[in-house]
Amino acid sequence: MHPNQMPPQGGAVLNITTTKPFLAWMLAFTPPRLTLNGQESKLTWGQNQVPVPPGRYDLQVHVPYLWKIGQAGMQVDVHPGAQVPVFYAAPWWNFQPGAIAHQPVESPGKTAAIAVNIAAAVLLLLIIICGCAGALSGN
Repeated sequence: MHPNQMPPQGGAVLNITTTKPFLAWMLAFTPPRLTLNGQESKLTWGQNQVPVPPGRYDLQVHVPYLWKIGQAGMQVDVHPGAQVPVFYAAPWWNFQPGAIAHQPVESPGKTAAIAVNIAAAVLLLLIIICGCAGALSGN
């Protein structure tokens, strides 16, 4: 089944919401992929409706880049006529799994990513200050 098609007779819909960290701007150019019982299809960042017949599904989501980034998966039981919510969040770091659940999830690795960015900014500021101080003192 491809996202955003009409559901089959007696079918249901997977309402898949995908999010990415706001600093992961490169992911904007790489839409996430859904693998449903081995069949892969493209998703978009944001809201996706995937019509499916009732049944049990092995649902996997990842972001294709140089490798599969943020792989996350779950088993989903779909009943006739159901609207099943699924939330996926890509990670802050390429080597971490993503997060997936039936309720909204946060992107994994946020605290570490913010700490590394703050440390890099402080180090850059120290280099600039030391360089300016050295130039002003004539050394």
